[in-house]
Amino acid sequence: MALLGLVALVVAWKMVPSTAQLFAPQYEILGRWRAEQTTLLDTALPVGPSLEFTNGSATVLQSQVPVTAYDRDGDRVHVVVPGGGGMEVSFTFRFEGQDKIVYEGPLGISMRYRRVKDAPQ
Repeated sequence: MALLGLVALVVAWKMVPSTAQLFAPQYEILGRWRAEQTTLLDTALPVGPSLEFTNGSATVLQSQVPVTAYDRDGDRVHVVVPGGGGMEVSFTFRFEGQDKIVYEGPLGISMRYRRVKDAPQ
């Protein structure tokens, strides 16, 4: 009986979200972002493509791409876009604060972005 209670306790514990997820800030990726730095093979360059995320699309290099979903995972947001052959592709951005994100891609590519705040009206 004690073993059954222990198993039920472990199962219930696994079903509860981690405390990191419960207390992680829910930063918003929607909006415009300006590249601050691109790192390629340990070489940092002060350039990169600007980004804009809306409810149903992302704009990269003046090309608009449909976005299927924005999946949140703690301080990360996975931007899901349709890929070829009915598959979906995900690009993950990690928040370093409310107005800073980082994309870490393949082959040592890292891009740092800062939110573009609209001019006051």
